[in-house]
Amino acid sequence: MDHQVNPRSLIVDILLAVEQDGKYSNTAIRDTLDQYRFLPRRDRAFLKRVSEGTIERMIEIDYILDQFSDTKVKK
Repeated sequence: MDHQVNPRSLIVDILLAVEQDGKYSNTAIRDTLDQYRFLPRRDRAFLKRVSEGTIERMIEIDYILDQFSDTKVKK
């Protein structure tokens, strides 16, 4: 197993699982943390907090992106 895992790419995977696959956020986060138990505590905490914070503020983030992007968020 490759221990050179980027927590940021795992966060993207979590967000896609929630947004595109309809997975519950707590399940997506827990499954990822279970799968990558070997990550340092600091990386695991970062992954959890950024995922939760992004999901919590998704409506606001989508609104801001819509204001400045030619491609609407729904696309």
